[in-house]
Amino acid sequence: MIELSGIPVYKGIEIAPVLLHQEVELIINTTPIEKQQIDDTLHRFESIHNKAIRELEALKDKAEAAGQGEAAEIFGAHLMMADDPMLNGKIRELIMKKLYSLEQAIDETKKEIMGMFLSIEDDYLKARVADVEDVANRFLKLALGIETKGFEEINEEVILVAKDLKPSEASGLTKFIKGILLEEGSQTSHVAIMAKAKGIPAIVGLSGILAQVQNGDQIILDSIQNKVLVHPPEDELLHYRQQRDQLLAKRQKLDAIKGTEAITKDGRHIKLYGNIGTSAEAEYVANYGGKGVGLFRTEFLYMNSKHFPTEEEQFKEYKKAVEQGLEDVIIRTLDIGGDKHLPYYEFKEEENPFLGFRALRFTLANTQIFKTQLRAILRASAFGKASIMFPMVSSLEEVRKAKELLEICKEELRKEQLGFDPGLCTGIMIEIPSAVIIADLLIEEVDFFSIGTNDLCQYTLAVDRMNKDVAYLYQPLHPGILRLIKQTVDAAHAVNKEVGICGEMAGDAVNALALIGLGIDELSMSPAVIPEIKALIRQTSYEELKTLADRILNCKTTDDIKTILNQEVEKYDH
Repeated sequence: MIELSGIPVYKGIEIAPVLLHQEVELIINTTPIEKQQIDDTLHRFESIHNKAIRELEALKDKAEAAGQGEAAEIFGAHLMMADDPMLNGKIRELIMKKLYSLEQAIDETKKEIMGMFLSIEDDYLKARVADVEDVANRFLKLALGIETKGFEEINEEVILVAKDLKPSEASGLTKFIKGILLEEGSQTSHVAIMAKAKGIPAIVGLSGILAQVQNGDQIILDSIQNKVLVHPPEDELLHYRQQRDQLLAKRQKLDAIKGTEAITKDGRHIKLYGNIGTSAEAEYVANYGGKGVGLFRTEFLYMNSKHFPTEEEQFKEYKKAVEQGLEDVIIRTLDIGGDKHLPYYEFKEEENPFLGFRALRFTLANTQIFKTQLRAILRASAFGKASIMFPMVSSLEEVRKAKELLEICKEELRKEQLGFDPGLCTGIMIEIPSAVIIADLLIEEVDFFSIGTNDLCQYTLAVDRMNKDVAYLYQPLHPGILRLIKQTVDAAHAVNKEVGICGEMAGDAVNALALIGLGIDELSMSPAVIPEIKALIRQTSYEELKTLADRILNCKTTDDIKTILNQEVEKYDH
């Protein structure tokens, strides 16, 4: 028996034979063309470009008709990318100026743009490199006459094993694909998003797995314990079949409470919301029993566009999310800069980009861009409950300037007789230590706080969590972080206002116990995790968790805090 481990994406247990999925090798013609062939080569490119657009439009329409929102979003993003002036312009330039063959021009352009994305430190944005590769490979396959095939022909249960899956492939996963094992990939890739959305257990980052398995090999996928067992003996198969049946029973229990409220045994109601990056994902929040969206990351709309999105483009996107009928959709204004860049806007080079011209600092300096977004959010609020949230706040002045612009936008819409919710709430992200220190002042200006624990940890602990040498210092349960959270909660509760958490910390059972005890009113997380956290909350007592919070606030080390919380979580069925 061979045992492997990687990065679990969606937790589950599956037992099935292997189906190897290997990408067709694209053989690139590197022979230069003659000058007299330039026009014909450009004409060939126009032809395959138009065919790619038609294919993507058909795939998007098919996904929309089937109610597959996430798949439709992927193909929509690919449509924009396939029409991107930078991508297409570079291909034409290499043909005309360097006499590259069509295939080589596409391939070289693909490599250059992928390199740009890979230089970005943000995991989510790095994962978008797959979109570039997917679109460029669609061009290449058309140029080479290679047919693109999906998974529709699979008619028996299998565990799919591959080096990686392109976003367009991930969107075509069928009911017969019971699990996914990839040599590459990350927790923020399209494959990860689709696996979570469809409830398919998956492990990525399994280096060397393709060399270890063959088609038809019996395999156990245990993404709960982060194990892949190849050629398991009969006793292991029996054990894991029992584990799988127990997990299925647990999932059925979780399904049964999807429509219930997240209320502790002594009556404390906790709002369970989902984090999303596209309007399509709002549907998943509702499907998993979430009551609202605690964080709508709007930067992905900007990053998947060829230009700053117009008011109308943004309005349509936000409106789709708001129309899901959720309790609230909290839309964060553009959080760009740092390691997040736009293909159509050049940021100045900075020594410390994470401490530089980003998020609210960028939008306050670019008021027309900011107003376009604010107007779009306001207009969307006429179609359901929405709130606005400003990121990266460090001072009172920033909040006041943002609110002034919001009021200007409201007045403009009134004059234009365009509807919006006059009671729309505004909040801010608490991500910077200075914001915690003046939380009592900031809360007077807004309706709610949302703590972004990812950045709050990074800025408070002075640690780059993407740097492997110091990543061990990134500890959300550090005594200092817990005290900052408590200070923020106390400031808001003193004036009867609410505090949410929208960082990764919110979706972990151990952390959730601490956060609820500290007084957090709303937890926002990956939609797939909502049922598990809801089940946990319904077993707890708020008064007991407050006592638990007092204990951990008196701890001197992170290890002491973890020990107490790990002992506590074992009391519950989770």
